[in-house]
Amino acid sequence: MYILKNSFISIIRNKGRDILMGIIILVIVCSATVTLAIRNTANTIVKKYKEANEIIATISFERQKLAGEFQGEDAKK
Repeated sequence: MYILKNSFISIIRNKGRDILMGIIILVIVCSATVTLAIRNTANTIVKKYKEANEIIATISFERQKLAGEFQGEDAKK
């Protein structure tokens, strides 16, 4: 009971500091919530975009065309 009584008295004495700490904690919690909401929304948008616009690309190398370009003096060098 003594501990609870002292803690209550401490809260009453330091109202300004406790209110300021409460406001700071509230701002941090709100910022974290907004950040997580934005992150989840961005991940969802990226997933939907990838599903809707699936592009498959291939890179090929035409050796015949390359050999045709290097005929003559350039090929000897």
